[in-house]
Amino acid sequence: MMDTLLANPPRRRSDHFALVRNAEGAVLAVATTYQNGLVLPGGSAEANELPHFAARRHVETVTGLALPLHRVAAIDYTDAQLFPERLTLVFDGGTATPDEEAMVELHLPPDDIKLLHWVGPRDIPILMHPDHARLVEQAINALDRQATLPLLLRGVPTS
Repeated sequence: MMDTLLANPPRRRSDHFALVRNAEGAVLAVATTYQNGLVLPGGSAEANELPHFAARRHVETVTGLALPLHRVAAIDYTDAQLFPERLTLVFDGGTATPDEEAMVELHLPPDDIKLLHWVGPRDIPILMHPDHARLVEQAINALDRQATLPLLLRGVPTS
């Protein structure tokens, strides 16, 4: 049985997003051409791409922000029902400075991004895709309790 698992590992997708807030507590979200509702900036990793590098690459491409992303604010596992298994990491992107907010406003995102938007806390369940609204809620709860996890690479915190 173990030989079969090693020869045919289960198909699993990993997604990596960043939770970035501004001084007022609004969350940076994006509207895409291929999803309903606003979502966190981020996406899938490429082969052998480190999780925080995947999130950082997507966030920088979409928003113009280059963030370190060393702490995990939420982890979500979705079992295989309609889609393959999925493991989602939400990284703490910190609080954007006024200069970073201005950079987001001036940034030209890729064509599949329709809108970059700061979503106030009360509007998260209304405007965001339900899956992302739940991720944001849990990540904010963890950050408010200072309960984030360090990202480890082979047991060593990233730098």
